[in-house]
Amino acid sequence: MKGINKVNNIYDIPRAKIPPEHVDIWNLPCPERKKGKFEPDWESLSDYQAPGWFRDSKLGFWSHWDPQSVPEEGDWYARWMYDEGHKDNAYHRKHYASPAEFGYKDICGIFSAEKFDPEKLINLAKKSGAKYFLCLANHHDNFDNFDSKYQPWNSVNVGAFRDIVGDWCKAARKVGLKIGVSYHATPGRVWGQFMPVRYGTEFPGDGTLTMEDGKGKWWEGLDPKDLYGPVHDIDDDPLESPFANQFLNRVNDLMKYRPDLVCFDESVGNLRDLGAKMGLGLYRLSPWLLSHYYNLCMEWHDGKADGVMTMKDIGGRYNSVADESMHSVLHQAFVNGIEKGTEDEIADYPFQTEDSLADWHYQKGMKYKTAEYIVSQLADVVSRNGNLAICIPQHGDGSIDPESEDICKGIEDWMRVNGEAIYGSRPFEVYGEGGVRYTRKPGTVYAIVCKPEAHDITLGAPGSDSVTMGKADNVELLGYDAKVSFAQSKDSLVIHIPEGVTDKMPLVFKIQSDKKWINDDDAVLEYDGWVHRYLKESGNYNNDLHIAKRLGATVSAEICGEKLCVYAEKGPHYGALEIHIDGKFCGMASLYDKESMQCVKVYEKKLLPGKHKLVMISAHASPANLDAIEVK
Repeated sequence: MKGINKVNNIYDIPRAKIPPEHVDIWNLPCPERKKGKFEPDWESLSDYQAPGWFRDSKLGFWSHWDPQSVPEEGDWYARWMYDEGHKDNAYHRKHYASPAEFGYKDICGIFSAEKFDPEKLINLAKKSGAKYFLCLANHHDNFDNFDSKYQPWNSVNVGAFRDIVGDWCKAARKVGLKIGVSYHATPGRVWGQFMPVRYGTEFPGDGTLTMEDGKGKWWEGLDPKDLYGPVHDIDDDPLESPFANQFLNRVNDLMKYRPDLVCFDESVGNLRDLGAKMGLGLYRLSPWLLSHYYNLCMEWHDGKADGVMTMKDIGGRYNSVADESMHSVLHQAFVNGIEKGTEDEIADYPFQTEDSLADWHYQKGMKYKTAEYIVSQLADVVSRNGNLAICIPQHGDGSIDPESEDICKGIEDWMRVNGEAIYGSRPFEVYGEGGVRYTRKPGTVYAIVCKPEAHDITLGAPGSDSVTMGKADNVELLGYDAKVSFAQSKDSLVIHIPEGVTDKMPLVFKIQSDKKWINDDDAVLEYDGWVHRYLKESGNYNNDLHIAKRLGATVSAEICGEKLCVYAEKGPHYGALEIHIDGKFCGMASLYDKESMQCVKVYEKKLLPGKHKLVMISAHASPANLDAIEVK
């Protein structure tokens, strides 16, 4: 392997750069939190709203690449290489030496990244249809892929001798992609899972080496303790360890890159994994991180909290939050990250599914997914109100396989024709049926047929009795000029696939109707102080509703037309909406009624032709709600 010359146990590794000043990273104070609109409490944080650019993007690409890619033996190599009996330990002993003699610090030393070409990979992502790019700031190995002030074991000082995150940021912004960082070196993962195995007892690793031991070696001047941590027990609480403040300082240091996204591979609440305590804590680190980042984003983006922060495990199979009353608040406060999965139904709030074309870290002989699989996965995730962030595995030297390029080409070809069904879309009243997934825009429903097998497709959801659909007046097959015949009844829409269509990739039918209402969850509407609810089979327009959390909560939109109609749910527990158009008070819409009724027209007004600014305010102690607006 390049960079190693194993003769008489001497390894030819480039000498590390020594930081100009020593920072005691094990006695750091908590950094100063950015003050602003958001306070480090869940009531304040639940006023966050995921920015429109993120909700409209739908597809992101991801580089999950660091020194663990060097052996090309897959994910978590930095842990398993110290685990006697694990295949990675056997591999390490065969190809390098015992972990006591040649440890993970030395793997970092040979992380030369000689074929790392950020512009090539960023351009590949953009051509494939990605709207944002995630890069790995660090992994559970505790090595920083950036010019880190609080971790001397970083890519500028060791191995690659370059600011990898900085290079990704420059390349992404050069072509107009949003850029994010994924941060995995969290207390539970590192302090609880990756550090203790390096000390060893029966099978020692190199985790107890000191700076003194480095004299005359390639890492002279660096302290292994900064990478491996001081000796501690797996049951020590990571959130009360010296690593907790170090973690906050390192995240804060990343803010110098002004990331559009910060994605944590960590549970927001409490969880145990491999015997270690996990989670960032509902009241310890998470509120600090969220409020600090959102306030910084408001400073960077003219008063808008235009960034995204993701954390994992709210509900679902790895639920880390036992208190179900917190679920809604947490889903409002940040974007939920789901690893290799999706929501069971349409989610109230946007989420991000994180997956890879193959393994997370490169593994020799790994099996790649197909472009058809990725496109079908994208359709499934988007239909449930999510985004898909897909990893392109990189060799240890930074290059990628031809298989990755072929898959990306397949995604590019499909998105060029069918992207309108994905970008800027919102979920339909149901996410799908059988092998079909739905998305929508005002007046249009897209039926994405993932495995077209018959010439006649019967769809149940877009029947004329659908509250959302209305009467279908045109159907076309994206990418084809052939006329598409269809027949709509009360409870179905039957579409005939034109002769000669033999695509194996998903087909997209664009179904246009006479009902061009703006749903309460459409991109044009901006909320402050509202919650969103998906209400399956509720009778509301598109099966969802926005509900005001408090008196004075506002919703606004730029509209264009000559007549405005507002639709809402009425009932005994609702109040009223105050309507303002172009800065003028234009009346009240009462939402009260003795009986509950869905999708009721509660306000109507003629407008002068042209553009108008609409603002609606919750104007009663009882909550307001909004279902849809119609602009004619």
